[in-house]
Amino acid sequence: MNVVTISETVVKNILDAAIEYGITLNQLKRSGIDYDDLTLNPDARIGMEKYLKMESKLKELVRDEGFFLYIGSVLDPIPLSIKYIISNSSDNWERINYVLRYLRLICEAYRMALIEQEDNAEIYFHVSPSHYQTVSTVQMVMSNIVGGLKATYQEGINIIMINFQQEHPGYHQIYSDFFKTPIWFNQTENSVVFQKDVLSMMHSGQPYLQEVLIQHADRLLKELDVSKEFSNAISKIIIENLHTGNINIRLVERAVNMSRQTIYRRLKSENISFSTLLDEIRKERATEYLKTKTMKIEEIAFLLGYSETSAFNHAFRRWFGRRVGEYRKNTTG
Repeated sequence: MNVVTISETVVKNILDAAIEYGITLNQLKRSGIDYDDLTLNPDARIGMEKYLKMESKLKELVRDEGFFLYIGSVLDPIPLSIKYIISNSSDNWERINYVLRYLRLICEAYRMALIEQEDNAEIYFHVSPSHYQTVSTVQMVMSNIVGGLKATYQEGINIIMINFQQEHPGYHQIYSDFFKTPIWFNQTENSVVFQKDVLSMMHSGQPYLQEVLIQHADRLLKELDVSKEFSNAISKIIIENLHTGNINIRLVERAVNMSRQTIYRRLKSENISFSTLLDEIRKERATEYLKTKTMKIEEIAFLLGYSETSAFNHAFRRWFGRRVGEYRKNTTG
């Protein structure tokens, strides 16, 4: 299992937007979010589990269903080097495709695609693994996509419709008032549909500068993969032995022939701990097992290394805030 991360710069920008919204540093700290913990290193990253806990605390703090729509509208998630690549692109089609190409530098869990039809174009968005996809994340990203399109094309863009996978919410009017365009819920994909002709709008740029920046961005992508080699190796050991119920640091010490201090240190350098890695693997595999209707809850608990079904149920409520049976019913129909 890969340790999924998000750019720390993006997280800091989200908190800056929250402060601009009216939340104070003291409120953040009291809710368990320490703004000062974030570094000024533009290449620093944090795990998605940590980010989602912060996102949940922000939602509890604000209690405004439109908060993350606002955050997305003012958020600037694109690294400076990628902005220069985009600004030196020859046309709008190339601009969007560079955003998609380097999306993992923003967040490794984000997935986007540009689909062109006869008259319209559509940007699709989802989060993978799917258990990282929250309503708040989708609100923020979809708002950011729409805001980015409007900022780039000014009056030349017509947003035709916006589709959301989430069920029709009781606060749907917030979406209509915010986007001022047709909104559809219970859709198979999250997507923004807009007129296709804006993709061919031409721009002047500096090809040499762009090429230098592309080489730098490609190197960052490669380093992102290399930086996870150790945690990926530990993940493989955990997955292979999960069903034994005997997953602990002593087993890993023997498997990699390292002291636990060295293991802890190397995992920390990849922004993950052993306990968090084990927890994330169990969480991800639990969602996959639950898609198989024939598998009993007891069998899933055993495969995840829990000695008691009650321990699995307790962990599941901590992960998703609901019972296993309720989750399975909602995800498998």
